[in-house]
Amino acid sequence: MSLSLRATNWLNGLTAGTADADGWLAICPLADSAEAEVRAELARLGHATEDRGGLVCVRCPAALLLALRKAKAIAANRAECSERILARWPETKQLSASLGVYPAAECDACAEWIAANIAAENAAADLIDAAVTVAAVAAVTPAWPA
Repeated sequence: MSLSLRATNWLNGLTAGTADADGWLAICPLADSAEAEVRAELARLGHATEDRGGLVCVRCPAALLLALRKAKAIAANRAECSERILARWPETKQLSASLGVYPAAECDACAEWIAANIAAENAAADLIDAAVTVAAVAAVTPAWPA
């Protein structure tokens, strides 16, 4: 059976989704035109679905749930790291500092700020990678520089 593009897109988003605290992963809205097709494909793959809050949901295995939470936490920290760096040193200022346009102390401050934020993000990513429970992932807070 060939799936419609809409059903395929919903199912491809499965591993990018967010599971709730009980381990249920939302797949698509109940009223979506591809709902029946999505349910049939999940059943064919051996996954029971449940209606939760207006969404077709599937139970997420603990290992997948942990992997999803790790990926989401690492991505959020990377985004925050970039935002923190750019808030203090926009790209044009970073470029000028790298070219030595500013005084040496200011160039050093730029490099140190970037390195400190990246180090904080990397340390948090290491802790997240080492976590063995969802709670341990949630407990990781990067030690951002002030």
